[in-house]
Amino acid sequence: MEGESDTNIEVGTAPADQPKTEVVAGDASPIVASPGVDEGKRVLLKVSLPDFQSTTIFIGPEQTMETALMHICQKRQLDFEQYTLEVPKEGVIVEMDRTVAFYNQQGIGEVIVVQKEKTYSTMCVNEGGQDVMILQALSGKPQVMAATPAKLIERLTDQDENDKTFMDTLLLTYRSFMTPVDFFDQLVARFNSELPPDPSPEDIEYFNRMKLPTQKRVIATFKWWVQHHYHDFGVDSAVKADLEDFVDQITTYNGGEFAADASELYGYIESQALAYEEMFHNYKNVERKGKTIEGMVQEISVDDLAQQICLHDFKLFNNIHPIEYLNQIWNNSAESSPSMKYFIERFDKESYWAATEIVKEKDLKKRTALLRKFILTGKMCQELNNFFTMFAIIAGLNIPPIQRLKKTWEALPDKAKKSWAELEKMADPSRNMKNYRDTLLAASPPIVPFLPIYLKDLTFMNDGNESKIGTERQMINFDKLRMMGNRVKDISALARIEYNFEPKPPIQNFLSKPPVEKSMAKLKELSLECEKSEK
Repeated sequence: MEGESDTNIEVGTAPADQPKTEVVAGDASPIVASPGVDEGKRVLLKVSLPDFQSTTIFIGPEQTMETALMHICQKRQLDFEQYTLEVPKEGVIVEMDRTVAFYNQQGIGEVIVVQKEKTYSTMCVNEGGQDVMILQALSGKPQVMAATPAKLIERLTDQDENDKTFMDTLLLTYRSFMTPVDFFDQLVARFNSELPPDPSPEDIEYFNRMKLPTQKRVIATFKWWVQHHYHDFGVDSAVKADLEDFVDQITTYNGGEFAADASELYGYIESQALAYEEMFHNYKNVERKGKTIEGMVQEISVDDLAQQICLHDFKLFNNIHPIEYLNQIWNNSAESSPSMKYFIERFDKESYWAATEIVKEKDLKKRTALLRKFILTGKMCQELNNFFTMFAIIAGLNIPPIQRLKKTWEALPDKAKKSWAELEKMADPSRNMKNYRDTLLAASPPIVPFLPIYLKDLTFMNDGNESKIGTERQMINFDKLRMMGNRVKDISALARIEYNFEPKPPIQNFLSKPPVEKSMAKLKELSLECEKSEK
């Protein structure tokens, strides 16, 4: 909220290293060819020229409209600076930095070369000789594509910026370039902004006009942060204490001007803290007081077992905060992703539980019945869209101590063998796990997903896109963060619809702490004993 700065806005231009387009002459039908692009991938554009002639061009779909115009002008000896492109579709403005594909997807296959000023979708904001933000028009509204950290926070707290999608995306993703403590301090600094040294009358007028609106936006940001991203305060008590101090201060600030806001913030903090503590209290009770129940799985039907596992695991999945998915990509800290940690541990627990139950049973007939039960449970979990448990059971039944029990596998009824073959097909890793991805795409919530697939996608987005851009790498690539944030929101959206099965406390208690042997040496020993009984 400093005084007015020397800010210039420049339209974007195509990069200097943009792939060149070769124009093959011919008055009747000149062809624009894109080197390196298969002919089948090029698109056809009809071009109306200023001299009332027309031609057609073939061009790579990822070329910009500016590049197409540049080569048309070169071939037709037109002054590139004087011309732009239009289309015969009403209401559509040709933005020169958009790709040919962007307009082709709108059914536009004809362009008109006209003598007119060019229009671009992107604008570059320059302050003090340095690029600080890039904006792109989307549905007539500027969207941040990249910006310096300071500019992102300034835009977040700008009086004219009421874009909750931008606010939510920034609060979800800022940890890629700033810690929660630093982010908190920057917001407080915006609230407490002061006049610059030796202010001009214009500086004073601007400051007085912007102070209160900016402070209101800072408070609105804190409210959204606590309501939707309390995770930061839950895992870091120091940040929570700083927040409470800030709320105390604004309670009496300027004669109590923000007293109502402070009271509202207190209410959000109290309710979110209570929900957070209750969630982890349940986790700790399971770890500390849970009692292993031996042999109960044999008494539970496949239907009940699958349904109750769905309820148990869905709750764990629902507890994962969106921030935790990104923490896995950016720092892989268990402390910053507690619910994710419990969920991952649950996968191992279910895998080893299936193996443990089977190798502990020395009677071949009962052991075969247990193997069959786990296979059918895995299959039913697939049908119930609990892919998490489905993969956990597949993993548990594929470890060597289980796979070596040949007679147990041979004794399975044909239906169970068929179900196992179908499960293994679902887990086929080929073609980027296409079988599972297709099944997931066709599934309707409620769903408990197999998270490694999503984490792999997020890693691909993170590694495949620059984190910072600009001549001095000074701007955060916010478009990348938006893309990753949207993917995370897609994952979290799966938890909006719950399973409607009735919880059965005895089974839930059993599932919270089933018998699990994680030592591979011990499992092998038990498996060898089973083999002896098979002879």
